[in-house]
Amino acid sequence: MGNRLAIESDYCPNCGNFVDELDDASGWCFECAGTGEIRCIACNGKFHKDQPHRKLCPGCRDERWLGRHANELEDYLSFGARLGFAKREVYKRNRPVCISCGDPIKGAADGATFCKRTIECRRWRRRYRTLRERYHDQKQALAQVSAEVFASRHKMEIKSE
Repeated sequence: MGNRLAIESDYCPNCGNFVDELDDASGWCFECAGTGEIRCIACNGKFHKDQPHRKLCPGCRDERWLGRHANELEDYLSFGARLGFAKREVYKRNRPVCISCGDPIKGAADGATFCKRTIECRRWRRRYRTLRERYHDQKQALAQVSAEVFASRHKMEIKSE
């Protein structure tokens, strides 16, 4: 019984999930062991988890980003730009913009809608969160908040139904 099949998975006694490999020191999966090392879901390589939500190693994250933005990068490279410059420009161009003030949101991921820079931005962000919880629908909440932001900018009133 010393030889095991390569497709057989190990069982983590802590979380109950089937995993490819258990931590030697604890006997648990790498996530439960809390060592910070886990397996990448794309390449199955070990990497140190720097943030709790990470599932991909840095190499796979970079590869996915390059795949998503390949056409934009190609445009820059076709005009003779270097890869580093092209990556910076594509990153700057694709940064999320705050709906309230219109400034780019620094360090934000896709889907960010409001910054926390000004009191007004924080107010609209709180309003969006309240509506999202009330409607249980992000699109409807975002549409209403966007309309309210527009109306407040142009000193208009929104008709209530």
